Amino acid sequence: MQTGARVNPKQMTDILFALPRYKSYRKQEAALDFEEFYRLTLCTMLQDCAQRLVNYSESPAHSLANDQLLVLEKNIDSMHTVYDRLFRQGEIKIETPSVIVHLNQLDADIIMTLEFVWHSVSEMLEIIDDKKQFRSISQLINKTLHNLAETAEKRNSLLGLGWESEIGLQSEGANSADA
Repeated sequence: MQTGARVNPKQMTDILFALPRYKSYRKQEAALDFEEFYRLTLCTMLQDCAQRLVNYSESPAHSLANDQLLVLEKNIDSMHTVYDRLFRQGEIKIETPSVIVHLNQLDADIIMTLEFVWHSVSEMLEIIDDKKQFRSISQLINKTLHNLAETAEKRNSLLGLGWESEIGLQSEGANSADA
């Protein structure tokens, strides 16, 4: 059963207002502006999650074991990987209307997943003294972040921003609704 947003309502409102209007992506300049704003908004939420982990780990009020610090560092590294995928550079190309339908679904998945990560980080920091539960939630966060990175990569591919775009190659299967 899905529940309502469990994060700061302002963050969710910002993300919803930043959702792309893909029909305006026909003009490259507009596409780049809208896309940058959307990605920045998503990454702000991700950065806030990472910053919460850093602040907790560096706080003198919390005495964490080395293994817990390593777990938090792994979560932060996973967030950085997602951040890198979300900020893929290149020329945006949407060739068919069916791609827009797929992009809208991926956007919904990304937003729900980010919301889940935010909630899980909060939960993990509340039960940090229960090492077994802490490790379990951390592993779930890492798995979720891995899936989020894959979703971001699918989205990049549909936009014509596969990894190849960063070195100037044409990405295989770009703009395919089956990607």
